[in-house]
Amino acid sequence: MPHEYYLITKNLNRKFVKYKGTAQRLSSQKPYSYDEVIIGKYGKFEDISIITTFRDSKGNIIERCFDIVGKPLKNRLYTVRENTIGEDKIVKSTHIKQYSIKRKYYERCKNEISEINNKTLFFTPEKFETHHISTNINTGEKVFSHVIQSNLTKPTKEIHTFVEYPHIIGGKIQKAKKKMLEFMVNTINYKIAPNSVKAQGVCVPKHDEYLAYRALDIEDAKVPLSLKYIKERKLNNMDIIINPYYHPIDETDRRAKSIFDSTDGSINYRYNYKYKSKQELAESARHEVEHAWQFFLHARNTGGDSIWQLNRFFQFGPIKSKKMQAEAASYTNSINNYVSLGENPVEYKKNYIEINARKAGKKEALKYERHNKEISRAFPFIPKELL
Repeated sequence: MPHEYYLITKNLNRKFVKYKGTAQRLSSQKPYSYDEVIIGKYGKFEDISIITTFRDSKGNIIERCFDIVGKPLKNRLYTVRENTIGEDKIVKSTHIKQYSIKRKYYERCKNEISEINNKTLFFTPEKFETHHISTNINTGEKVFSHVIQSNLTKPTKEIHTFVEYPHIIGGKIQKAKKKMLEFMVNTINYKIAPNSVKAQGVCVPKHDEYLAYRALDIEDAKVPLSLKYIKERKLNNMDIIINPYYHPIDETDRRAKSIFDSTDGSINYRYNYKYKSKQELAESARHEVEHAWQFFLHARNTGGDSIWQLNRFFQFGPIKSKKMQAEAASYTNSINNYVSLGENPVEYKKNYIEINARKAGKKEALKYERHNKEISRAFPFIPKELL
């Protein structure tokens, strides 16, 4: 860029309340301050490009917007978290998501983009990267690690990469090769292409059924994990909707991490609940899929209480298996006598369908954690929400 562009103006650490620029922000977090850099292109003095950086009150970058003439609009979203590993290590993670949008498409959809809650629906995800800096508070030893998702030209293919660089002790880089694991993921079925796996300094986790999901951050894992459990429960042709940005209206729903809505067959994740780990998310996702199964059997047992349930009855008809019929009858009885969380939190937990859904969720969470051990040993300085 230094050979192609020249600096026109640079405004740093300006209060966001005074911002009058036109950058299209994707982040829902309100900035405290902003930096604005305006550059020109040599030989084309009418072409002006703007790079705008938005920061929080601590100076951490929230978002950086690139409005470069002749190129798609590009946004990078930054999330900073601090984690502790054991008693003496602190990990600072900076998660960067990069999106772009073609200018003609942006101009055509500008009004819709400005109004919609999840603006990233209009943008193309390009690369997600998380930098981890692990510091031992007693010795000062530092370890740098990366987790990277790179979209390929084919929209259904991604390269997932885990990297750990040699340790830094006393300001000196240790003589060692970096550790690396890389593979290609098909984002339709989350299968790893066998011939794409590359490893250096680590063993490939061969029996981890969640490996293709490990590099996803928690938000991006909501839909893929839900689809995994839907398929395993043989519900993948039941018109189940997955909403990762659910804005609850009902007061009771505002207290839940996620809900299954039997009226339209939707699994909904509350937009402002922050999961602590993908293990916790796996538990929630499996819990809600179990509810979908319960209402599916209830619908076949009774004809259902909503359009979604009625459609399942017409699709499959009454239950013929005596064993499944008994299971369905138990669910119908629980649904007909259901006590909601808002009515009585104690009795709510005693609902038969809730007991079974919790059991299914906890079982899946334990399996997720059990499979997690191999890759956690290979990359001990990467926080669990990225594994």
